Amino acid sequence: MPGALSGLFTLANIRRDHYHAVTGAVRQAFGQGNMIFASFTHSSARSTAVLPFSLDSTLFSQQEGGPLPWDSPNRFVSWGFVPLVRGYELAYSSDWHDGFPFSLFNQDQELVGAPGSRRFPTFFTLNMAIEKRVLAFGFLWALRAGFDNITGRRNPNAVDSNVNSPTFLTFSSETSRALTAQIRFLGKK
Repeated sequence: MPGALSGLFTLANIRRDHYHAVTGAVRQAFGQGNMIFASFTHSSARSTAVLPFSLDSTLFSQQEGGPLPWDSPNRFVSWGFVPLVRGYELAYSSDWHDGFPFSLFNQDQELVGAPGSRRFPTFFTLNMAIEKRVLAFGFLWALRAGFDNITGRRNPNAVDSNVNSPTFLTFSSETSRALTAQIRFLGKK
């Protein structure tokens, strides 16, 4: 009978992920453990199969290649401890990177366009704090107060990617400025 199934099936994983990166970093150390560090990375994270097929996903499309969900071609990271006056230190960290990719879908959960064809806005955060080391109860402690995302920049991590939605391409779940405090135990003096 022509066209009949033979009963032999091959289960194979044809997914191939590729990550390529070039990173440059600089570091400057100061006395008493103070330091400034900065790095820049240019990278590419791609796969031959980026659509998340699972029982939890209602996505209807053929598997396609494209950027992985964490692909960010350009990223700059810096952090450091800088001495100030009277034993205080300025502690900071910053992160800037290209937005992560996302795909567009219609109301029937069918892929519209290529996977990962859109990107979130560029991400930037600057966290700054003042720290003072104190001796108490025979131990060394670090008391810190500062702000996360001190610039108050909107950094969304959710988007309405339904092309049929009245709120299509509306970004949400944004981070905001936050006051932080921390007590670190540094050991016995």
